[in-house]
Amino acid sequence: MRASNRPPRGRRGLVIIPALVCLILVSMFCAALIRQVGAHRKVVRDEDRRIQSEWLAESALARASARLGADPGFKGETWEIPAAELGRAGDAGDAEVRITVDGVEKQPARRRVRVEADLPRSGPHRARTSKTLTIELGPERPGDPS
Repeated sequence: MRASNRPPRGRRGLVIIPALVCLILVSMFCAALIRQVGAHRKVVRDEDRRIQSEWLAESALARASARLGADPGFKGETWEIPAAELGRAGDAGDAEVRITVDGVEKQPARRRVRVEADLPRSGPHRARTSKTLTIELGPERPGDPS
């Protein structure tokens, strides 16, 4: 008779079961981690779009105010800003900012400015910021009463 260090034939495959269970658990953990990172990345990207949309709207209000100071007849405009100018070349989405200026009823020296900033210009992940400001126009020439 020969002495053998091998386990009996019936137990040879039992070692693989705990290894497979561990492999399955590690795979499930990695899949959950990848899903969580992807969801967090989407939240961060959406927040970035929202913040940049806010800044575009603020810039539009400042521009409208300056334009109205120079030309009280300014009625508005639309900007289209390429993604590359915003530092978003990989994000694939140009921005659009609309400025609309209307008179205020019974107040000829006031203008209501409404701005809308969309980033990107369209699509399901668009961030839109709308702001409204009422501006009091000053005298047209220095020294004129308002």
